[in-house]
Amino acid sequence: MVLALSLQDLMTLNVAIPIILGANIGTCAAAIVTSMGANVEARQVAAAHIFFKVLGVIIFFPFIGLFRYIIEYTASDIPRQIANAHTMFNVAIAVMFLPFADPLANLIRKMIPEGEGEERFGPKYLDPHVLNTPALALGQATREALRMSDIVQWMLRESISVFQTNNRDLLYKIEQRDDEVDLLDREIKLYLTRIAQTTLTPAESKREFEIIAFTSNMENIGDIIDKNLMELAKKKITSGVSFSDEGMKEIVDFHQKVVENFDISISAFASRNKDLAHTILRHKVHLGEMERDLRQAHINRLHMGLQEAIDTSAIHLDILSNLKRINSHITNISYPILEENGE
Repeated sequence: MVLALSLQDLMTLNVAIPIILGANIGTCAAAIVTSMGANVEARQVAAAHIFFKVLGVIIFFPFIGLFRYIIEYTASDIPRQIANAHTMFNVAIAVMFLPFADPLANLIRKMIPEGEGEERFGPKYLDPHVLNTPALALGQATREALRMSDIVQWMLRESISVFQTNNRDLLYKIEQRDDEVDLLDREIKLYLTRIAQTTLTPAESKREFEIIAFTSNMENIGDIIDKNLMELAKKKITSGVSFSDEGMKEIVDFHQKVVENFDISISAFASRNKDLAHTILRHKVHLGEMERDLRQAHINRLHMGLQEAIDTSAIHLDILSNLKRINSHITNISYPILEENGE
């Protein structure tokens, strides 16, 4: 608004600078509103934003005259001077507070401490004290990988509910949990790289590879759920369309089969059981055939002119494709197990 008024010669630099300073404090209101009901980290970020903006304005206010004098030399026209004033103010407070970032962060953490039950999410089992004992370290990494798989399992199970109920809160929760999956994937791999490589036996090296392959597949499944399935759910909710009863049942049935194969893959990884690995491969063939049959069933409904099928066609087919992609990553978990058993 300030720029708009200046373009019409209704605002001078003298008047604009106090308004700019006030507007920067005004952004604190948005920070307060968005952090209400949020987690501790969000409230800490909001507090830091408020602290920097308010303190920056307090420091600048006695020097408004000098600030205006400097700004006048940055451009010849008022609108550009106003834009420069806004930019220079924010750059100046960033430079001014940068050396004090760590102590100010510690101060804010003391002002808004982590409450009970709001502990920062992170690895639970990656004990650095056992890194020199590869067998123990690999055991801890396996536990963390299984914890990671529990999160992905929840995401996969709950994803179908979003399509059934249009529950936006559940959708956002699933998206947030994918961030936890990404974090654990990264931390597990970093932990494994720190294990004393020279002391690994051939069997331990194979297990290390299995864990890395497992977490990579879990991370990929999480990404498909977050970035593909949940995006399709958003599209369905926004467009206000609904699946036909028959189409929804087919998706639910296919999803359930994928979930069952996922559960088997977790057991196979934990036990390194080759029979379970073979079961996963058999299910891959069955699910591939099932996906083709369900596509044909959907196309048949399109030929019949069923309006719900027409409205949801792209979403319907993409859901099937992404569930099939998830099952491909599930299948990948079986290969290292079979290789270990000489198959």
